[in-house]
Amino acid sequence: MAILALTSADAGKTIPVSGSLDWDVYGTDAADTIEVAAGASAIVRGGAGTDVVKLLGGSADYTVKLSGTYVVFTHTSTGKTVTVPVTSEGDSVSFGNGTAVTLKSTTTTVGTTSTTTVTLGAQTLSTTSTTTVTL
Repeated sequence: MAILALTSADAGKTIPVSGSLDWDVYGTDAADTIEVAAGASAIVRGGAGTDVVKLLGGSADYTVKLSGTYVVFTHTSTGKTVTVPVTSEGDSVSFGNGTAVTLKSTTTTVGTTSTTTVTLGAQTLSTTSTTTVTL
């Protein structure tokens, strides 16, 4: 596992992640932009700012599944994964075909029961099934 820790000097830059290494990327408190090549594997921990995670394959090249408080994107050809934490503020996920959507969690409380829903754009994600990204 290769660790990449961004600093304030990286603010406003697009940080590329590629190669055969498995990356663990730590963002800053500012808005970070992390660009992940289709053949790369990464855990992107964006930090406090509203971040952009760019996946360089097309949206149809990925499946997506909710895993705890993270979403795991799996490239269908390479099997490489990109794991992104889910926040209530929402981060942007974009794909190589230019499609960009918001990944976020929303909690609804009715009486004493709270339900959290995780969405990628208009697509509701689940821990029980892996689905192709549909935007």
